[in-house]
Amino acid sequence: MKKSHRPHQGLIYLIIAVSAGFLYWYIQFAFSLYHLEQMQWTAKAIFLFKLPIELASSVYCISFLLLGITYLFLRQKPTAKKEHDYKPPVGIIYLCYNDLDQEALKSLMTLSYDGNIFLIIHDDSIDPSVNAETDRIAQRLSLINESINIRVLRRKHKTGGKAGAMNYVLEKSAHLYDYFILCDNDSTILQPDIIERSLPYFENPDLAIVQYRSLGIIRKDYCKANFILRKSIDAFHANMSVYSRFGWQPFIGHNAILRTSAVREVGGFTPGFFSDDLDLTIRLNLKGYRVKYGHDLHMGETHPPNYTAFRKRSYKWSYGCMQTLKAHSWNIIRSKLSLAEKCFFFLFTGHYVMSIFLFLYMITNFIVAPFFIEVNPFGVGESIVAGSMLIFIIFFPFLSYFIRLGQLNRAFKPIALGALVYGTTDFDSIRGTIDCMLGKKRKWIPTNLAGNGKIKNKIWLEPLFGLILLVVPMVTQISLLFLPSTYLFAGKFLFVPALQFAYNDKEKIKAPVVRKGVKWQEYSCFFSCFSFYQRAQDIVRTCT
Repeated sequence: MKKSHRPHQGLIYLIIAVSAGFLYWYIQFAFSLYHLEQMQWTAKAIFLFKLPIELASSVYCISFLLLGITYLFLRQKPTAKKEHDYKPPVGIIYLCYNDLDQEALKSLMTLSYDGNIFLIIHDDSIDPSVNAETDRIAQRLSLINESINIRVLRRKHKTGGKAGAMNYVLEKSAHLYDYFILCDNDSTILQPDIIERSLPYFENPDLAIVQYRSLGIIRKDYCKANFILRKSIDAFHANMSVYSRFGWQPFIGHNAILRTSAVREVGGFTPGFFSDDLDLTIRLNLKGYRVKYGHDLHMGETHPPNYTAFRKRSYKWSYGCMQTLKAHSWNIIRSKLSLAEKCFFFLFTGHYVMSIFLFLYMITNFIVAPFFIEVNPFGVGESIVAGSMLIFIIFFPFLSYFIRLGQLNRAFKPIALGALVYGTTDFDSIRGTIDCMLGKKRKWIPTNLAGNGKIKNKIWLEPLFGLILLVVPMVTQISLLFLPSTYLFAGKFLFVPALQFAYNDKEKIKAPVVRKGVKWQEYSCFFSCFSFYQRAQDIVRTCT
């Protein structure tokens, strides 16, 4: 049996070389613009605070640009389907907690495989009526496909979050199967033969996980915003493809098939970890196991049902990434992992830490610095070009996905709305990162629950913050407003009230029926956002 290939080192060497050259030039350029010996101490402090953040941000931007370019030219061979006499038993672990998705669960019954399949439904609800309904659904499903053995499990002590539930399931059922597909409540089968197509990967003895490609599925109850945002799930394929070939391939917690013996060898999942997937990836890596991306093995999932649920997920992601950094950074540095794997690990998990510094940079650059230092010494034309280039580079990996599909004309709406939704979670992401840094204990909760769609914190604080970021430059240094990136970094917060209303599957603004040739639908979500923003402003004015 051959071992899995290590990631190619070429891209990380290119990122390092280009970054080193750019940073050298930028430092020379910055010191030629600002003469420290002629500056007051406050101006010096501002300059010396901003410069390292600008340098670190530049490295991220360079990696984004090169990642997108790499994806455009990346060759991906289809997985060869092989027939084997031995058909190992395979488990399907479906996790739910008051959020069982009947459509997704029913899709699991379409699996076609000659070996034994065990569907383990783990119901973590404490509501007897929910438990009874889960049992009834399981009973009905058993009549659809009698070749799939269905079992419902419930644990008595509901501790450790998702990781605790997984450990319980493995304790009770791991002896039944050699491999298992891990499903969240919305995981949907799109390829009935996916098991048969997955197993050839495991001919490599050091392979522990095959991460499937996730695709956003269309649901009839989607609002217009979610109808567009589902494309963000599809576009993550660009990042995963490049990470798998040239960097560190993470397991993302669901829609994947895992080798049971490897997971049990490293002790299963770590209870209490919000990023139990990243934690498991690292522990497997340190034991010599690898994760592979199955680019042509597809499973479906839904986008969070509303803006509140999405922000809760952002908090959980940031808290979990910080947990992973605290637990494993030193082990990663000392490990035998390649340079590419180490660097891409820190790029992947460290961007939430970087967001804290970028937030402080926004405050410094737009509120404090204009009173002490000339922030943007360039003219209108240079500012427009530089700011536009920055926006282009940030979203280039996303854009490259549509370019490669030949659907560049369809890229505007998911990129624009995705920038607003994903970009306005700074407050939650920073809070999650800092809470973890301070060691605050948080209870794991599922984020696919719809809830009431309301943000508990006072939402008017965020648009007020965005307004301050724009008004101060308007009064002090109007040249800052020549930069298009100013409106991305500062103006995005103004849309928080609109997003809370427009991005909610419970609202009556539903997704459009898909028809070819209907162009106005591409922009209808933004008209909705604008109208809801006006509505939100009216509410704020009424309250004040």
